[in-house]
Amino acid sequence: MDPLTFTVELIKATSWPAAVLVIALLFRRGIAAVFPRLTRLQHRDTVIDFAKQIEDLKSEVAALPAPSSLSRDQRRLIEFRETELREISCFDPRSAILGAYSMLQLAAAEALIKHYPELDTKEELLAHTTIARMLRDKEVFGRHEEELFVSLTRIRNTAVHKQDFEMTEESATQYVDIALTLIRLLKERSL
Repeated sequence: MDPLTFTVELIKATSWPAAVLVIALLFRRGIAAVFPRLTRLQHRDTVIDFAKQIEDLKSEVAALPAPSSLSRDQRRLIEFRETELREISCFDPRSAILGAYSMLQLAAAEALIKHYPELDTKEELLAHTTIARMLRDKEVFGRHEEELFVSLTRIRNTAVHKQDFEMTEESATQYVDIALTLIRLLKERSL
């Protein structure tokens, strides 16, 4: 292949990627402005649909038994936080998710302390999968609740670590409902 043919073939092969790169650089601010409105991410064969994940979890929660033995004060406190988190989800779904998960994490920690009095919470930082497994080992969680806890944690981690994470108000409210259902179960089963 002579140098002229080589140069022409090189230009042919790189012109399309170069054009895309130039357009992306020229419109980077506009493209970046679109990312916060995403409710779905796709890269090659991987698709993350946040609304669908929440919808799937919501249907799973319907199968859980309704807690009945919480004290009046415990129920009122949870209802107060539920109202607060629903209001937050109207204008900041990410904050509602973080608030609901924070409550879930606290309820899980309380259940761990009750069922594992020997656990040194100052020394041991536990992964969410370990927490879920430990609660299942003590029959606080069944397999279903364990999976819900892990799924809620993954969604929360996505909300925290992905700048382009976006969730609708409805999905955030459903996340709050699911988290509060697990919180009620944790509290009831740790009485």
